[in-house]
This record gives sequence, structure tokens and C-alpha cells, in this order.
Amino acid sequence: MRFLLALLLAAVTACAQAEPLQGIDLPPASLPEEIDSAQWAVAFSHEFGPGFWTEGPHVYQLIFDCPDIGQEEVKSELIFFAAGSDIPTLDEPVHLRLQGLSTTMLGPAELQFVSTDQETSALLTVVGLSDSQVEGAADCAGEVQWDDGRSAPLQPGQPFRP
Repeated sequence: MRFLLALLLAAVTACAQAEPLQGIDLPPASLPEEIDSAQWAVAFSHEFGPGFWTEGPHVYQLIFDCPDIGQEEVKSELIFFAAGSDIPTLDEPVHLRLQGLSTTMLGPAELQFVSTDQETSALLTVVGLSDSQVEGAADCAGEVQWDDGRSAPLQPGQPFRP
């Protein structure tokens, strides 16, 4: 099974070497070295419980629209990953982010496989918001789409200082 997942991921990775998004101002993949202490961040998420992902390949896309904070119609590329019952379950949740799967809210994407028992969440974090933009974040619209067209809304969390 592990060989089949590795072969599948190699094929998916070869096909998924897409050009970077052009003309879209995406939030940074990691925190800049210095952030103004007056700036805020808001995470938009949807939780998938343990056992949600079946064994095999999966695909997801994040869509986000929030003109009030300057993020109009952001769509991630289709992001592929695989789930397997023989992959160890991590203690921390795995986040399905704009750049790929990660165990952190703002760090780099570092995973391509998850356990079928892994707790996961779709997560899009917007950083660098002013006080007035944080108030407008509640009106933002986002969703995660996966596999055969199923989708769920991304709900805003409490603002925080990164």
C-alpha cells in the first residue's frame, strides 16, 4: 500500500507542477521577520474530524473573497494529497492551506500524506489587518471544495496578534 501511495503521489506531483498564481496578492506563506504590533490576523477554517478522509488520493481547493480587507476572489490551485491507514497519526491537526498541507497556521507546507485517522482542517489565515479590517472580516466569504465537488464554508475565528 505504501508503494502504491508513493507512486500515486509521484504521478500527482509531476502533473501538479503548475505555474504560480499571477496577479493575486496572497497572504505570506510564513510570518515576515517583523510585524507591526498593531496588526491583526484572522483564521478562516472548517474542521474535518478523524476518519473523514478515506484511503487513497484526494484533492482540495480554497476559495476566499473579502473586498473589505482587500482580498478579492482568491482561489488556490487544486492541491493533491493522499490518505492511508498505514501512515502515522500526528498529535497536532494537519491544516489544508493555500500552499498545501501543514502542521502550522503560518509555516511552510511540509506534508503530502495523512493518516485516515488524522484530524484535519481547511485553514486560510489572513495577516496584517488593521482594527477596522478586523471588524469587516466577519463579512468575508470563504469555502473549501474537495474531491467530487463537495464543499463547506470557512468560518472566521477570533482575531489574534501573530
